[in-house]
Amino acid sequence: MKVLILAGGVGSRLRPYSDFIPKCLMPIRGVPCVRLIIEDILKEMGDAEIVLCINERFEEHFRHEFRDLNIDFSVSPEPKGTAGEIAWASHKLSRDEPFMVVYGDDLTHTDYKAFIAFHNSSHEKDGSVATLLSTMNVPLEFGVLDIENGFIKGIREKPPLGQPIWTGKCILEYELVNLMKPGLDLAKHIFPQLLRCGLKICSYVTDNLWLDIGSIGHYDRANEIWEER
Repeated sequence: MKVLILAGGVGSRLRPYSDFIPKCLMPIRGVPCVRLIIEDILKEMGDAEIVLCINERFEEHFRHEFRDLNIDFSVSPEPKGTAGEIAWASHKLSRDEPFMVVYGDDLTHTDYKAFIAFHNSSHEKDGSVATLLSTMNVPLEFGVLDIENGFIKGIREKPPLGQPIWTGKCILEYELVNLMKPGLDLAKHIFPQLLRCGLKICSYVTDNLWLDIGSIGHYDRANEIWEER
């Protein structure tokens, strides 16, 4: 299966660091975040065909970092949004099979083979066109108060969210490529459009801890938790 790793974003919430280092190459325990993701994918599914979606500004950085691995690159002239990156890389996809999308700042460990098997089964049985990998293991970054009749009965420090969230990984049927346009976002535009059209989207739920480096706070937290592993 082709795996598109989206790593061409601006990383505005990580500035000023992302002005000099692309967000997905920010180090976690001394190793670039997206390298950890790629190594995890290759470990779990050795036959994966990885396409790293980047933009021209940091092309040399990425090509130098991955000069030791046999991966492909899709290089756009500028950031195009998550759906736009997929559209730009669409000529590298096979029309006869689904493809996986992985956000380049997401460190959630995944059983990729089980994820793929789940999507293929739901597509065959129920006609779903997309499967989103979600998790319940998302601790909040702040304490929560338990209040009864205006009085505090307890304080829960950084409790789990208790609701599934999307981890930034999904498997899409090739037909959805036609919806991908520059400037569009998967979560904000494409998935809501699918639901409005009555198409089915499945959720593959795990209990694996969700880690991302989308902001300074999340980046620091990812480093702290990764050190504890």
